[in-house]
Amino acid sequence: MRSVLFAVLLVALAGCGQNPREKALELLNEGKRDEAIQTLEKAIAEGVDEESAPSINGMVAELLTTKCVTIDCAQKDPATLQKIRKYLSAVKGPVKLPDGTSYDVYEKVLRNATRLISQKQSPESYNAFVANALPDSAPKARLVGMLMDEAYAELAARRADSAGMILEAIKNTAEADSPIAKTASYYQSILNNDLPAAVAAAPAVFENISPPDLERAMKAITFLYMTAVTKSEAENAGDVYFTTMLSFFKSFGLEAQESDENSKLLSHILDDMSNDETVIARLSEKITPVQGFKNHQIYVKTRLIKLAIVYDAADPNRWKSFFGPALDNIALDQPLTFMYDNVDLSKMPSQVIIDNNIVMLRRLKDMLDEGYDIVPVLKEIIYRSDADQLNFTEQTNHLLEQAVAKAVGTKNVDALVNYASYEPNVVANSVDKVAGLVIESIQESWNTNDFERIERLADFLSNTLKINFSLEVKLSELFSDYLASPEVADKIASYTPRDLLRSFEEARIDLNPKLDYIKQKFATRPEIVQSRLRAAAVNAAGPYGTANALLSMYDELDKADRDKHLTTAIKLGISNDKSITAPELAEVGSKLAERWKPEITYNFIINESLTRLKDLDDARKVWKAGSEKFRESAEKLRPQIASLMRGIDAYDRGDLQEAAKRFMVITDQSYLRAAEPYLKEFREAVNKHVGTYGYSRIDDNLHIVTIEISPSSDLLKANVTLTSAVGMVEVSENFITDKGRTYKMRLSADVNPETLELTIPLDQLLSQVEDMPVGRAFGRIKSIQMDNGELVVKAEGDGKPYIFKQIADKVGAPIRPNGRFGITKQLSPSDANSDHVLPVGSILNITTSGSIIQRNVEMADGTSAVLSVYPVTGTILHPSTPEPIELEGYYNPDKNTTELTYAYPMNDGRTVLDAVVRCNIIENHLICGAHNRHWSRQRYTHVVEGLQAK
Repeated sequence: MRSVLFAVLLVALAGCGQNPREKALELLNEGKRDEAIQTLEKAIAEGVDEESAPSINGMVAELLTTKCVTIDCAQKDPATLQKIRKYLSAVKGPVKLPDGTSYDVYEKVLRNATRLISQKQSPESYNAFVANALPDSAPKARLVGMLMDEAYAELAARRADSAGMILEAIKNTAEADSPIAKTASYYQSILNNDLPAAVAAAPAVFENISPPDLERAMKAITFLYMTAVTKSEAENAGDVYFTTMLSFFKSFGLEAQESDENSKLLSHILDDMSNDETVIARLSEKITPVQGFKNHQIYVKTRLIKLAIVYDAADPNRWKSFFGPALDNIALDQPLTFMYDNVDLSKMPSQVIIDNNIVMLRRLKDMLDEGYDIVPVLKEIIYRSDADQLNFTEQTNHLLEQAVAKAVGTKNVDALVNYASYEPNVVANSVDKVAGLVIESIQESWNTNDFERIERLADFLSNTLKINFSLEVKLSELFSDYLASPEVADKIASYTPRDLLRSFEEARIDLNPKLDYIKQKFATRPEIVQSRLRAAAVNAAGPYGTANALLSMYDELDKADRDKHLTTAIKLGISNDKSITAPELAEVGSKLAERWKPEITYNFIINESLTRLKDLDDARKVWKAGSEKFRESAEKLRPQIASLMRGIDAYDRGDLQEAAKRFMVITDQSYLRAAEPYLKEFREAVNKHVGTYGYSRIDDNLHIVTIEISPSSDLLKANVTLTSAVGMVEVSENFITDKGRTYKMRLSADVNPETLELTIPLDQLLSQVEDMPVGRAFGRIKSIQMDNGELVVKAEGDGKPYIFKQIADKVGAPIRPNGRFGITKQLSPSDANSDHVLPVGSILNITTSGSIIQRNVEMADGTSAVLSVYPVTGTILHPSTPEPIELEGYYNPDKNTTELTYAYPMNDGRTVLDAVVRCNIIENHLICGAHNRHWSRQRYTHVVEGLQAK
């Protein structure tokens, strides 16, 4: 088109006979634009006449502008812009040609300049062109007008980005407060999704707008806003478009332009957009597919047509393009509110209503065949007197009756509720049956925790069917059944007390959401809820079911008495549990007593545990399983069995003294029998050392000839009988010195059961025997160690042990002396008056009768007494004579003394003396005290010892 115009211009110029123009024309025809420009520039430089100057300058300016657009000289050849400015400065308006026609140079130049944006998409080059190529005298207002035309053209071609650049160029070129600049800013606000700014700018833009311009503006707005929202990253931005467009005139500041005529215009614009595949595709990307619509793009397209219908519901053709496709695109089970919402039904043509209703009825029949609820679609049937109202009423009533019958048959309660709510009379002949189904459905809704549905169904029974129905009574029944159901009953059942050791958090069972709902319904009568919970607990399975249930529901129970009920249930559970073992009860019961004191006492747990004892092993397990507090309480409540258990504990840990102390306090025969194995071991510890032990040496620290060990009734004691040695204790009285006295005393010694050491208590050591201090009578005895058939005795002040060998395995047995014994050592100081009685070297040969006799014996105090003794006979080889001398006497088993008398010669036989001898003859040792009968002031003062001869 532009090349043709150039040709026309040049032809006109050529007709004037001007050679530069002819040359330029020839060059253009040859496609040599640059040579043509050079030819014209040369002519101008050489000078042209005033008349042809505007046309020549205009021609070269247009050619340079075309070149600029082609090569983008703003970026590649900025100097050309200055040339254009220079040549345009010579053009003041339309140029007259020789043939009399006019040629608008600026129209061509400015139109070319707009191509920098519309085609080259280069706002920077455009701005550079305007700033550097247009002289101050250039008609820029015409330029921005052209730009606005280009913007509308780009929008019509659905090129929003290009239109946006043009609008920006308009703002940069036009006067700031000019109407066209305000219009460009308004459109830019919409494109930027800044509706508040657009609304604020709208009054100034549309104040005096003409109908054609308003139509053009409304088209621009609908497309610009669609572009803005589809570029948004917001979720469901496409839905925002439809929401905004529902209030088109208000949303974009066009309230002053709102009218039926303009609404129809908008409807037409939207209808056109619905046929634009690009628009549908872009909106579809920004709208989340809706469940129930088969094809998403059809959904978007029909939604756009529906938007057009909202603004003009009277166009039957538009209804045809919408209703059928939209209905076919919606699944059979979906509601149809989409079809008519926001539509002014009063403006619908009657035939459209009839056509739509017919289609709806077909859909209703299909829905009924498939078993779908038809009420939502029934509500979309339009009943209007001019649209065959009676016919449609009859048809819908008939369908409704069919639907009710089918719903009753299939027990579709939701459908029945909908049908009866829509038309109550439809169930008038089947109220009881419907009510029964609804009540059953309340049960089902309870099972699925659909409490809102329960409320709806209950309201339906009372207010729609008008029957006497109490939801509270039904809920109370349902809640009780729920608590008795396996879902709850299995959780609260308990067959072991260990369940009761769980924390509240561990034991808690979640009865929600049913419990929350019930509590809400009975908020003014909480005692009903409490009674149902307690009833469930009482009926819980297992001996501990009630207690476990109360523990599991603890937070829901009345605080005033829940602890009392729970502890009572725990005690009943324990008492009724015949399967729990005593040890388990002791263990678990100890923990329960601590947790629920003082309601559950240790005494209760102890008594219940002890009643279940089978044997000692069971008792031991109980004792170990219970806590220390359990054991302490048992000592107070059942001291006998506690002593038994404490004793066994001590025995097991090796504390035999403590064990013995515990065993000794037991008097109950049953517990004594239980302790017998331990008692036996204690007795055995002493019994195996019972017997008579004889001395191995005697000195001033210890002068005991025999020690007898016998058991005591006290497990930690042993009877120790000491017999002192002859000649070791000197008694002086009545001017008589006597060393023949012997002492015998039975003491009670403490037994260390671990070491088997015997210790004579100090009070006994400080006592007296026959008016003689014990320490003087027997020596400074300290301790006695029982050790494998011998006693190791220690004395104060003497580090050496005194060994006593066992000579009899019982006490009181006579140790009758028999055999030959030689005197080996004199223990007493030398005394010429007595040394000859039983001198060293003497040999005693004695025999003790095996028969005991009664003999009158003189006692130490001069009195006489009849004793049971064994006769002794024998001889003595005395140094005073070579011949054996007969002797006679007796053996006193009480003190293990052997009394001997014999006569021996002195002074070569001139004198015969009577010897009185008292000996302790123990095994192969003897110690004797002797004196001359006639020297009675020194009795038994001659002390010797000897050994048995082989």
